[in-house]
Amino acid sequence: MSNINFSEKLFELRKVKGLSQEELAEKVDVSRQTVSKWEMGQSTPEMEKLIALSELFFFLSNLELLFFNFGVFLILLFLLH
Repeated sequence: MSNINFSEKLFELRKVKGLSQEELAEKVDVSRQTVSKWEMGQSTPEMEKLIALSELFFFLSNLELLFFNFGVFLILLFLLH
């Protein structure tokens, strides 16, 4: 089982999604310095911000999945005709 803490996971998710600290901060309505403190383990988000972060990363994941599935659909449509 992985022993990754919140700060490491947040950093990893932000990088995978291609967001800067500034972009993430804007999306969850905090300062860039706050995001930096979260990623360095110097502080943790309040519940409201944890919810915003989970909604943001869940939405992005679902949006990426939607585009992937649409691409597969188009390929299959092309191959079947």
